[in-house]
Amino acid sequence: MKTAKLVLLAAICLLAGCNSTSKLGVSQSAVRAYNGTASVGDFLTISIDANALTITYKNYTNGETGTVPYAVNPDRTYAITDPNGNLLSAYEVPGFVLMVEAANAGPHRDTPALITAVESAAHYD
Repeated sequence: MKTAKLVLLAAICLLAGCNSTSKLGVSQSAVRAYNGTASVGDFLTISIDANALTITYKNYTNGETGTVPYAVNPDRTYAITDPNGNLLSAYEVPGFVLMVEAANAGPHRDTPALITAVESAAHYD
């Protein structure tokens, strides 16, 4: 019984030390796709390219689109440099959920909003 507990503990430690690009058998791609909605009712698709450090988005409600660069802050939030001033900051749990602060949401592109998006598809090895 003691040996089984030690083996279980060793397995947990081994799993905890796994590369962050794989979790529970799910492989994370360098490009992650999300479907989301803004707090003002907009519907969006958003993709994160972790290698290029860019966010590409399309707001189906108001037609706003773009590809913008981002930087990762020490607290793991994203500082977004959007020349149109639309996307301001974000937080992502890669492969699960993305939260984005937007300034130009709504049908008239003039309303601040919080975008909540979930992964659009899972990729399995």
